[in-house]
Amino acid sequence: MTSNKQFVILSGPACVGKGPLQAAVRKFYPGLIDAHPVLCTSRPPRKNEIHGKDYYFLPESFIKSLEKSSDFVVSPVRTDWQAIHLSQIEELLRTNDRVFAEVFYTFGPVLLERAATRQFENTRIFLLPLPYATPAEQVVKEMKMKLNRRGTDSKEKIDDRASSAPNEIEKAMMYTHRIVTPVGEDDINEWKSLGTYGGGKGQGEVNSIEDLGPNAKWLVQIFVEIVKGKLPPGDYSREMNTTSGLEHEFDMAMMDIYHRAKTEARYNATRYLQMLEEHRGLEIARILLHATRVSDGYTALWERKRLDLTVEALILQKKWYPLFSDQERDIARKRLEEYKYEFKK
Repeated sequence: MTSNKQFVILSGPACVGKGPLQAAVRKFYPGLIDAHPVLCTSRPPRKNEIHGKDYYFLPESFIKSLEKSSDFVVSPVRTDWQAIHLSQIEELLRTNDRVFAEVFYTFGPVLLERAATRQFENTRIFLLPLPYATPAEQVVKEMKMKLNRRGTDSKEKIDDRASSAPNEIEKAMMYTHRIVTPVGEDDINEWKSLGTYGGGKGQGEVNSIEDLGPNAKWLVQIFVEIVKGKLPPGDYSREMNTTSGLEHEFDMAMMDIYHRAKTEARYNATRYLQMLEEHRGLEIARILLHATRVSDGYTALWERKRLDLTVEALILQKKWYPLFSDQERDIARKRLEEYKYEFKK
């Protein structure tokens, strides 16, 4: 086996950051992942896609029949089927040190088995949005938020992709390298114009890797080191910078008061839940805080004598002080005082 020849695949749930990561690598490390195979697919071609260049568009029955051949890696991809021709990989590796492909998560286990006897190594990289042991419910919630913020899919597709994320993550252990990524495609503060938010590209030119946010820059660099064969198989993560990590915890705290209001106060804040699925918790808190009138949810919790479950009360907890200004805390405090809230001493 020729160890300096590599077939590298990248996988992970939707919106985890695969797109901007590849764009950044191609821009700042030209040639590193440019050699790629043409995969077979059973889906019909999209506008401007060319048979033999973008994909080989073939009947599903034919692609399924390729499973019998050890020369192909075949796998279902949601409602379609795809195949990778291993001989094509070997042919590309005659003139390239590595060949790269982004693939659906189901390819990892199959490639592990089929490529074992080929004349190349295979490096399988999986991007995780959260640590491997994260509860499924939390994964689905996080992915819904990210996909809603990206703004490129229908509600049905968002629900489908978010609900399938836990199953995808379960297959991560079949990959050689697992990276817990601190930035998804929707994180335009990190990716700038390489990211996507609200259906459009982010703002800010990315002319050098230094133009990326610290977390995006770390992801690009760790990915490049893995692709170059400088890092051994294993798990890689980076603690998000203090503010980003706290913002993520605040997302969870905002969701927690929704569940507590539903179970403890028998109030189902459906509109609030919808906002949580579309925006970050910090953004929602500021929307509610700066509104000209209190929300219906605030009034409902006041009537139930549970102002402790309001966003205003949450904001005043010392843990979240770094996220809000003194002026914002004053607004929250005065609003609670107006409704005779009894502050804990």
